[in-house]
Parts: sequence; C-alpha cells; structure tokens
Amino acid sequence: MKIIILGCGRVGQSLAEKLNEDKNDVTVIDVSAEKVRMVTNRYDVMGIVGNGATLSVQQEAGIADADLFIAVTNSDELNLLCCLLAKKEGNCQTIARVKNPE
Repeated sequence: MKIIILGCGRVGQSLAEKLNEDKNDVTVIDVSAEKVRMVTNRYDVMGIVGNGATLSVQQEAGIADADLFIAVTNSDELNLLCCLLAKKEGNCQTIARVKNPE
C-alpha cells in the first residue's frame, strides 16, 4: 500500500514507524528539512521537504498513485485543505487529524 503522511511531528513519526513495519510504501512530507531527515534516517521511508498544501509537492510525493493520504500537522485547516487536494488529485482515501470539534 502506498501511503503519504503530511507532518513529521510525534504523530507523523509514530505513523511512519508503524506503517513501515507493516511493509507499506511510506512517504513523509514536512516543511522542516531537519524533521524529514530525522524520520528518513530512522525508518525506511521516502521524504519530501515542502508545503503539503502545494500541488507540486503532493505530486512529487506520488499522490497520483497513492492509496492513502494522512495529514497530521498542528493545523486543522491545513490538514483538511491538504486532504481535499489529495482526494481531488489522487482519488485516494484521506485522513485528516482535526483537534478542534468546531
């Protein structure tokens, strides 16, 4: 299964670890080069440095062939926007972490 994770914080790292252990093809995206480097060095995953709300970044990550897109940044709005973009561009399943119930 090809999975793209947006956000390399604690949740993103945890997801990358578990999904990689299950032999999935995982790509992580984050604006912080240091966080991407840390995750890619620790786990057997691909990493893209950039804004996940940008179509070109999602295309570089392989959204056209992705089965699942997971957005787990600290911004609810960014997570929802990125999932909408991924759904339209890649026609894949999406999961957005939303902390604010409103």
